[in-house]
Amino acid sequence: MTTRILCYLAVLMLLFSACSEKKFIIEGKLSHDGFDGRRVYLSMMNDDLTEYIEVDSTFIVGDAFQFTGNVPDSIIGLHLFFGKVGDDRFITSPVIIIPEEGTIRVSFDDEYTATQTGPYQNERIGEFLRFSYDAEIEKSKILSEIMKNRNPEEPLIYTERYLELGRIIGDSTYSYLQSMKNTPLFDELLIKYGSRVRSIKQFDELAANYSARLVRSAKANTQKKREEGHSQPGEMFLELKCLDMNNNEVLLSQYLGKGYPVLLEFWSSGCGPCIAHIPELKEIYAELNRKGFEIISISMDSHTTRWTKALEKHDMPWLQLLNMKGRGSAGLVYGFRGIPYSVLIDKNGKVVSKGRIYKEEMAELVE
Repeated sequence: MTTRILCYLAVLMLLFSACSEKKFIIEGKLSHDGFDGRRVYLSMMNDDLTEYIEVDSTFIVGDAFQFTGNVPDSIIGLHLFFGKVGDDRFITSPVIIIPEEGTIRVSFDDEYTATQTGPYQNERIGEFLRFSYDAEIEKSKILSEIMKNRNPEEPLIYTERYLELGRIIGDSTYSYLQSMKNTPLFDELLIKYGSRVRSIKQFDELAANYSARLVRSAKANTQKKREEGHSQPGEMFLELKCLDMNNNEVLLSQYLGKGYPVLLEFWSSGCGPCIAHIPELKEIYAELNRKGFEIISISMDSHTTRWTKALEKHDMPWLQLLNMKGRGSAGLVYGFRGIPYSVLIDKNGKVVSKGRIYKEEMAELVE
């Protein structure tokens, strides 16, 4: 066992052993019934920052739950989730608990959006996470309106409020990450939220604090992608098992490499930017489908009912599939963390491009 794994395990033992004098308490409260007897989990990012490791769990009793533990020497993050990885996991807004002495309270509204209060560090991260979440939702709604009312023949023009929100989110993210420098929590926050910092100068200042752990993480991700064979442009698509709307297992190979190009669009019903992107996808589909172009949306939703309700509401006229969990998950197979995420496949089944894909790239494949 390597030294860094031993150190990581030591942190876990310290958190939930009985030897520390300083204690933290997490008190959770849901706004409605129906969760009695279900589990809620605390997780940490592993040393390579590539996945969550469960460190504790407890049962919800009625509409409440509680965790207790010992306060570590450094500022770390404990991520709170309902449900187990690969099974039933969901949460609307992110919850990152900083184990510090005192009582930390987390309440969830009817939409499972969290409000977090408690000692100093938890007040700060709670405000940061909730403000960022609310601002991103507002941005998504504005973008959705822009796309709905936009003349597709004219260039996309953002409103001043949309641009202002981007600046505010970027500045608040920069300020909060700066305050977390030289802590283990900084590493994962930079990976998760660093892309929101719009100023190159500000991002460079944050990047100057790269730790050895972040360097290891980058190397581990690169190696992982090589080992798992993530499709790169020019290579054939990778197989993926999904569920269709009738709950039947299907394979991507049933639809790809069949003589027509396909856009794979990974999304979820709770992803604001994903929903905001749907009107643009509809415009692309209306224009290119008659020329032999297809779209396949693959939802990353954990709950089938939330997925089907979103399909009813947004009425997307192309193939809809649901991602299957575990080691065959789309995120692992295609090497992405955030959504929306797109993969453009040509008529022969080769990957053309990945990430943010523009209509011009799709149009080239049918001309």
